[in-house]
Amino acid sequence: MVLVGDAAGVARRADRDGRWRGADGAVVASGAVCAWLTARLLDTRTPAERLAVLLLAFAVTVVQPAALRGQGEQLSLIASLPYAALIARRYAGRPVPPALAIAVAVIGAYGFALKHYFVMVPLLLEAWMMLRQRGG
Repeated sequence: MVLVGDAAGVARRADRDGRWRGADGAVVASGAVCAWLTARLLDTRTPAERLAVLLLAFAVTVVQPAALRGQGEQLSLIASLPYAALIARRYAGRPVPPALAIAVAVIGAYGFALKHYFVMVPLLLEAWMMLRQRGG
């Protein structure tokens, strides 16, 4: 499968001396954590649905943009997915465990602070949330 081959390439990318690049491993690890957080936050009916969400989130944030190799855009995408899932869960009126909300907020703060214009993502999501709650 192409996705598996691409993910292996990201995890094993080496520099000219043949050493593994620690940054690539960190991107894969943070992508896996954020995919898990996203799958945990979204309302899935079965474990199979949760696994599908987890794999899709990982593929979209780590495997597909692998050419970016840890650039700010990829890291912000990785951090924003759990944040968007947190907003969706809050909008649906479902309770969010405080530890989970704090973890998503810390990761999101890192991702959105990478470039000044990334702060628009949480600002617009929170504004949308407030407008929707006020409207009914």
